[in-house]
Amino acid sequence: MNVDMKQIKLGAIAVAAVLVVGLGAHWYGASTHKPQIVSVVKTGGGVPAGSGFGIPLTTLSQAAPGVAVSFGPMEGPGTTGAVKLRFDHAVEIQNREVRMVDGELQLPVRFGRDNELPQRITLTYRDGNLATVRYNGNSGGVTFNVRQEMLAEAPVEETTGILVDETTDG
Repeated sequence: MNVDMKQIKLGAIAVAAVLVVGLGAHWYGASTHKPQIVSVVKTGGGVPAGSGFGIPLTTLSQAAPGVAVSFGPMEGPGTTGAVKLRFDHAVEIQNREVRMVDGELQLPVRFGRDNELPQRITLTYRDGNLATVRYNGNSGGVTFNVRQEMLAEAPVEETTGILVDETTDG
């Protein structure tokens, strides 16, 4: 069997082309299907600089549309208590305020005129308490004041009952 140099070069070129196409397809697939991570950063007095984490808000909102998603509780040095983040499509924003009920911060999934997902969420603390939440995205940002609320528990009424023994002798 006689193989000349021309066939070897063509074979090498074909292998290189297949590798380039395969690597290109892998890179494209990995970059377009990578979930967008929303950076959540805590700032303010007593909170260590750069403390925060990332959440796949885009993936979660697409996988379970209309379902509220919670993260936490999270606590940090310089804060007065644990905070749980609850992202809900049904949250209505009034007067640029978000509600924190018994340590659960109720946040919208989307914001702004363009109804976009945030790229970054900044939680700002003052005197150890969560004071503001800022959403930043492609079309700008918006700051929400945090309104603290406590659920009042109804008093438990005491009930008296008679214990009846239904067993009989005999």
